Amino acid sequence: MSWTPSTFTPGKAKSPSSLVELNLSCKKLSDKDVFSKSDPFCVTYIRSHSGVWEEIHRTEVVQNTINPVFVKKPKLPYRFEEEQKLRFEIYDADSKSARLSDHDFLGSAMANLGSIVSSGTAELPVFFKKSRTSAILVILVDEVSSCKEEIELEFMAKRLKKKNIFGRPDPFLQISRASESGIPILVHRTETINRTVQPHWKSFSISLQELCNGDQDVSLQVECYDNEMSGNHKALGTVFNHGKAITGRTRFTFLDFVRGGCELQTTFAIDFTASNGDPSTPDSLHFINPHFPSPYARAIQSVGTIIRDYDSDKKFPVLGFGARIPPNGIVSHEFFVNGSQNDPYCNDVTGILEAYQQCIRSVELYGPTNFSPVIRHVAQFASTYRNGTHYFILVIITDGVITDFEATKKAIVEASNLPMSIIIVGVGGADFETMELLDADGTSLSANGVKAVRDIVQFVPDPLGTQGSTLVLDHAARCRFSREVLAELPGQFLGYMKMRGLQPKPPRADISQLPPDPELAY
Repeated sequence: MSWTPSTFTPGKAKSPSSLVELNLSCKKLSDKDVFSKSDPFCVTYIRSHSGVWEEIHRTEVVQNTINPVFVKKPKLPYRFEEEQKLRFEIYDADSKSARLSDHDFLGSAMANLGSIVSSGTAELPVFFKKSRTSAILVILVDEVSSCKEEIELEFMAKRLKKKNIFGRPDPFLQISRASESGIPILVHRTETINRTVQPHWKSFSISLQELCNGDQDVSLQVECYDNEMSGNHKALGTVFNHGKAITGRTRFTFLDFVRGGCELQTTFAIDFTASNGDPSTPDSLHFINPHFPSPYARAIQSVGTIIRDYDSDKKFPVLGFGARIPPNGIVSHEFFVNGSQNDPYCNDVTGILEAYQQCIRSVELYGPTNFSPVIRHVAQFASTYRNGTHYFILVIITDGVITDFEATKKAIVEASNLPMSIIIVGVGGADFETMELLDADGTSLSANGVKAVRDIVQFVPDPLGTQGSTLVLDHAARCRFSREVLAELPGQFLGYMKMRGLQPKPPRADISQLPPDPELAY
């Protein structure tokens, strides 16, 4: 392990650090499912200086296996002079819910990052409550290179063998790179193509850091398997190659575009429909309380504090929808919360909260709950900036009861061609299944037979759910909420730039203070 010295600052103290990547896999997990094997995923925590365990990463879910190898890997800075305690929790996924309590807990393991780094590998016993199980968590550590190139790979195969007498195979690929420990590190798993001996898998982009950690001499291994519902996949063949055979292109980051002057424009949209409850009653999500913020005010504060760092001028237009508005009490699904048609901008988060508090006293909560007007409002502005100079973010805060679902899907599909992302924050304890459908992770949202060209929606539930407004988020919950709000924004942003063939401009001299990099786990 080596360290690249940071900026020399006389008179200061600075610990040497290096960014490391943890490659995670498990052996012999307990099986919680009745008719199939578990669908495990792993959550990584680090203990803060205050002793609080903070979540820093979640892997993908691996279907039907008690011996999962995870592709998604936590990256975090290793600080030589600090004790960095890690905890790993393993769950069996039972739904698409982000709440860990909705999944079966399989066990946990703990370790010091320093001991893992010094040995290069670790096999940690997995405990369920206080009892040791037969399961093992295997960790391989790699120092992350600073390589910024990426490549696009596309695989196909011909004349695969039939391992099943009842039909053709259902092939998928696993791509791994060699490691110093001799254990291959899984870097990508393709989709499964059903019933074919001549599969042609979808192309995918991957950074050279992820593929070979910037070392083009490293050996690459491509394994083909026949997917089995039991999880006992049958090997169909293996191919070996070297990174030298692959030519990369420069991979730009989210902050590369920000440094080049790309302006992020954020608009808030607040749900003022009657399903939120009468603001004069304590059980309303808009309850007016002089001492404690309502759940909506709390959500505005939480999200605004996170997103403000990425907005260029800290001035936010704020829309409302679903209320009867003065002076005539007409129902509006697209009105300015501060009441000004000429200047709808609110200064920073405090300005948003002030406008919201005034608005809730001057409108009548009504309905229905229509998202499409506010989406089209922002899309209209985004459509005039397709050259990479601006990117638009719409934050919708809602209780989740939507009535124009089909129109909203159509608006999202049309907006997927534009420099725009939508973050939906769910307030209260309603069933957010419809919001999850709009998020459409892993699938393409479609409307009237037309598919979205890219995913632009991220849904995040309020961390406090139905709990009282007197409660506040602890540090760990705030960190987790921040990561969830920003989780998909960099990828969506870069997806648009790549789709349009846009590159960042040279760094601007007047941009000295950059926001945190949302692409780092910790």
